[in-house]
Amino acid sequence: MRDDSRRALFIGFLTFILTIGIGTISNGLARQAGFIASLIVLFFMITIGILFDIIGVAATAGAERPFHAMASKKIPGARHGLRIVRNAHSVSTFSNDVIGDIVGTVSGALAMGLVVNLLAIYPKVDETMAITLLTAFVAALTVGGKAKGKAFAINRSTQILHFVGRILEFLERITGIELLKDNPKRYARKRKRRLKKF
Repeated sequence: MRDDSRRALFIGFLTFILTIGIGTISNGLARQAGFIASLIVLFFMITIGILFDIIGVAATAGAERPFHAMASKKIPGARHGLRIVRNAHSVSTFSNDVIGDIVGTVSGALAMGLVVNLLAIYPKVDETMAITLLTAFVAALTVGGKAKGKAFAINRSTQILHFVGRILEFLERITGIELLKDNPKRYARKRKRRLKKF
């Protein structure tokens, strides 16, 4: 119980820091750029949210067996793909909740900035209508993209996690930092608890 509280506090703190960083950068770019450039930044943020949602779902849907087979053949990224599966809860929380919520918050702020830019170009545009339409547009893109991405993530979980595993392996090789620890005993305990429920 204490570990869960610490993890929740850490995730909350991490979300706070990342939101400040990402929000400052994206809002700074949007403020200095014009309407079209701000729209591109907004699309980029929505895309990031969808991609991380796909990773989170793939981690939850992934299985160990394919990565054991790839690891035995020493295929690059296989061991890290296996780590993702074994840490599915943490990866899913970070990808779906932390990054997802940050992107949602920043996208909303960017949408408001776009309305300000739009009104500066077209002063006669109704502000309430512009805000409503742009907010609906952002929500539709985000929800629709994630809905499409979930089906893709479930059907192609192994390929997605292998690709992410190769990226993690590359980053660890460059930085020398272990980004995701392998904990097979912890995974086995969690899997055993899940099976007991059935």
